[in-house]
Amino acid sequence: MIIAATTLVLPIVLGQTFENIHVGFPDAWHGDKYRELFCPSTNIPKFLDGFFLCQLSASYGDFSAPPGKRLNHMVDAIGAIGSFHISNGQVTFSSRYYPSRPYKIWEFYDRNISKSSVAWSGWSDYNLTAMSRWEKVPTNPDSARFHPNLDFWRVGKRILAGTEAPFWIGYEFDVPTLTNFKLFNFVEENDIFSTPRPSMIPISMAIHERSDSDGIIWGSFSAMNFEEQRFYQGIFTLDPQGVRRVIGLFDYGKWDPNDCGKNDEYLG
Repeated sequence: MIIAATTLVLPIVLGQTFENIHVGFPDAWHGDKYRELFCPSTNIPKFLDGFFLCQLSASYGDFSAPPGKRLNHMVDAIGAIGSFHISNGQVTFSSRYYPSRPYKIWEFYDRNISKSSVAWSGWSDYNLTAMSRWEKVPTNPDSARFHPNLDFWRVGKRILAGTEAPFWIGYEFDVPTLTNFKLFNFVEENDIFSTPRPSMIPISMAIHERSDSDGIIWGSFSAMNFEEQRFYQGIFTLDPQGVRRVIGLFDYGKWDPNDCGKNDEYLG
C-alpha cells in the first residue's frame, strides 16, 4: 500500500473521516481497450493522494458465450499489477502485466491458455510437450522465469514487486505509469543465496516483512541441508541499496521420513 498524505493541508481537512467510504468497480473491464478505468466513489477524503497497489487475480472468458459457459479460467496471481490512483476525492484504476516468461508465452500463443499450457510449476506438473514449444518465444532480458505474485517492497526510493520464490524475482517499475519494468537483483553478501550448494539450499522465502524507520527490511526464509537432511529457518536484512545479509539461522533438526504419514501429514 503506497498512499501519501499531504500534511500541509491537514488543518483544512481534519473534518473529513474514513466513514462511509465507497469505491465502485464494474463487473468486468477490457484492459486492452481501456488504459484507465474511472471508479465511481463517494466520501473519499481529499487529503489522500497516492497509489494503492495490488497483485491481481482474474477470471477469463467470453461474454458472447451462453450462460454457464462464459468463464473458462479462474487464475490466482495472474502475473499482473493493479493500481488504484487516489487523488482529489477520485479513484481511477489501471493495470499491466509483468513482462515475465509465463506472460510472454501466453501472449505468443494469442493469449489462449489452452494453447500455451502455462503451468504453475510449484503446484502442478510441467507440460513437457508445451515446454518444447516455448523455446519459440523470443527472449527478453527482463523476462523472468516467474512473475511477482504477492507483495511490494520499498527498497531505498524504489518500489519493487516481488514473489515468495526461494530465489528472489522482483521488478522495479514506475509507479504512476506502471511502465519501465526492470528486473531488480539483490546484492548478495551472504553464502546462502549467493552460492547455492547442496549443503544449504533455500526452499522458501516469505515476503511478509518488517520495515525499520531507517529503511532496513527484515525478512525470513527456509533452507535445507540436503547432505544432512536438516531444515533451517533464517532471517535476513535488506538495506536501501539492495544488499541482503543473512544474520541468523535456526536449526529445526533432521528430517525423519517416519514423521510423515501417507498423506504427507506430520506425525511427530
